Amino acid sequence: MKEEVIGKIGAIGVFFFLTTLWNKLYFPGPYKTVEKGIALLHYLVSGESMESMSGFLPRSSLYEIYKTFFKTEKRNFCFPTRKQRGQALDEHEAIFNTQFAGFRSMIEATFGDLGRTFRKFNNKNPIRTTSKKEVNMMLRLCFLPMNVRNMSNALNLEVQPHHMAWTEDGFDYPRKQAVLVQSQVATV
Repeated sequence: MKEEVIGKIGAIGVFFFLTTLWNKLYFPGPYKTVEKGIALLHYLVSGESMESMSGFLPRSSLYEIYKTFFKTEKRNFCFPTRKQRGQALDEHEAIFNTQFAGFRSMIEATFGDLGRTFRKFNNKNPIRTTSKKEVNMMLRLCFLPMNVRNMSNALNLEVQPHHMAWTEDGFDYPRKQAVLVQSQVATV
């Protein structure tokens, strides 16, 4: 299960999900919190049904996690939970509001950041292509360094000397084999 999730999302994406989104609430079930998070990601990535996931997690536990995480009421995905006069929100409703109340704004801000960071994907220049796969790959390649940047900022990671090695003159990746010089290549 872990290999498939890492293969589809990548280790950084899984780490982000588990540390930023998943750990905000307690989800019912007999397993460790991390294992339940990986099971939910596997469910989303693999496209399996809840029945087929019963080999990993009991269907009742997976449904409770699903219902709690996604707030199966359709209107709650788009709108925050409304507070009744004179009645405070319970703990889960308050966490839901802080996490998902500005979901649309968060998505728009992400694409705005993408356009500012990578001119290829701003709204001023059209992308002309014959293959959607190429554009999707470029988009994914752009989101990955953005996510790494955002995570390192959120975690207040210090920039180490090896992070900046590529800025030095003459930097190159270490190679085991010598690079062929153009004159060494024979044309037939």
